[in-house]
Amino acid sequence: GGNTQFARAALKLISEDSRKDRLLSITYPCGMDLTIPGFSLYYFKAVREYCSHTGDWSLAEEVYPKLKDILDAFIAQRKNDLVCNFTGTNHWNFYDWSDGLRGYFFAEDESVSDLIINCLFIIACQEFLTICSQIRQPVTELDSLIKSTQQAAIKTFFCADKGLFAMTEKGQHFTVLGNALAVLAGLTNQERALDICRRFGRNEMIDCTLSTKCFQYDAMLQTDKAFRKEIIAEIRNVYGEM
Repeated sequence: GGNTQFARAALKLISEDSRKDRLLSITYPCGMDLTIPGFSLYYFKAVREYCSHTGDWSLAEEVYPKLKDILDAFIAQRKNDLVCNFTGTNHWNFYDWSDGLRGYFFAEDESVSDLIINCLFIIACQEFLTICSQIRQPVTELDSLIKSTQQAAIKTFFCADKGLFAMTEKGQHFTVLGNALAVLAGLTNQERALDICRRFGRNEMIDCTLSTKCFQYDAMLQTDKAFRKEIIAEIRNVYGEM
C-alpha cells in the first residue's frame, strides 16, 4: 500500500509527455528525441493494472486523452490490417535484449509489420476496452479492430509446419517472447496455446531475458494454472541464491 501514490504520480507524469508522433519518449522527462514504440503500448497495461489493483479509476479518467492519442498513432500505422514499425532514427524498434529483438539504436529502420508490435497493439486495445468500460467512455469499432488484427497476424506470422509464430512474414525467427505474446493476444486456441507453452523450455525458440520473462509466465498461467509449479521452480532456481 505504501507505493500507491508513487505509482500513480509516475503514471500521471508519463502522460504529460508530448511528441509530434504522439508516442511516449523513452523516459519522461527526457533530454533526447528518442522513443521505443512498443513501450507506449505497455502503458495501457500499466494504467489498467494500477486501476484494477487500487480501485482508483480516476487515474484512467485523467490519462484517457493520452491513451486515445497513442492508440490513434498506432492505428495510423496500420497497413493490410497490421501495424507497421515506425521509421526514423528517433524510433528504436526494440523489444528485448535477446537475439533479433534489440532493434537498431539511432538508426533508420524499415516500415514493416512484425509479430510483437501487433500482439502488443492487440493487448493494448483489449486493455483500453476494459478502461473505457470502467470510466464509461464510448468505443467505436475497437472490437472489429482487434479481430481484424488477430486474423491478419495469424495468417501472416503463424508457421503451420513449426506450430509456432515467426517474428516476420515467412520468417524463421521464433522467439519465446513473440509466442508468449501471441497467446496473450488471443492468436491461439487452447490446444495450440498448450503446445506452445510446453515448448518454451525446449530450446526450440530464442529465450527471452529476465525483463520480459513475466509475459512467458503470464501466457503459461493464462493457458493452464498447472504450469504454476514449473514457473515457481524456475524462479527459485534463478533467484534462490540472491
